Amino acid sequence: MMVAKRKFFCFVFFSVPVLFCGILPIVASGLSAEVSRRDFSGEFLLVHQGARATALSGAVVSNCLDYSALYWNPSAAAFTKNPQLGFTTGSHYADIRSTYLGFIYPYRDVSFGVQTFSFDTEVDAYDKAGVKGASGYTVGNRAFNLLFSWRLSKIFSAGVGMGNAGIEMSGPNNFKLDGQAGNSNISATLKLERFS
Repeated sequence: MMVAKRKFFCFVFFSVPVLFCGILPIVASGLSAEVSRRDFSGEFLLVHQGARATALSGAVVSNCLDYSALYWNPSAAAFTKNPQLGFTTGSHYADIRSTYLGFIYPYRDVSFGVQTFSFDTEVDAYDKAGVKGASGYTVGNRAFNLLFSWRLSKIFSAGVGMGNAGIEMSGPNNFKLDGQAGNSNISATLKLERFS
């Protein structure tokens, strides 16, 4: 009886981990296929503003105590000690060029900030049909923000930002799309131009 229990224990002890290790990669590969699907809901997190954000690959979102806090987490700006001015420019995936300028001024338990940034890219046309005059288009996002943050305790702060953002997409002889969001007004204009 004791030998049978020992054999059963050895079987369970060795076969369950082997089965688990064999099934886990199959299940994980199905999950990773879902996770790796690309969409544009959080792509702004991949365009790093500030040298530290670039070095930390986005881990700076919750812990930024320099001028880039105005972009990532405005409430964290309340923990800065000295006035800071910062400028970042770079080229990212899909040939996106970003430029960022931020200024933060702390005074006692509050901080005031101003930032402006832009993301620009040019997309080359892929014209399989050989349409005459087909060309690429440009996309540009621009924003200007005023920010205020208040340190409520040693570990807690609150921040708010107000700004104006706009997007422009245009291409010669193709289309043009202008948009603007600011205050409580949100407006957009779509202009179709001559198609070849």
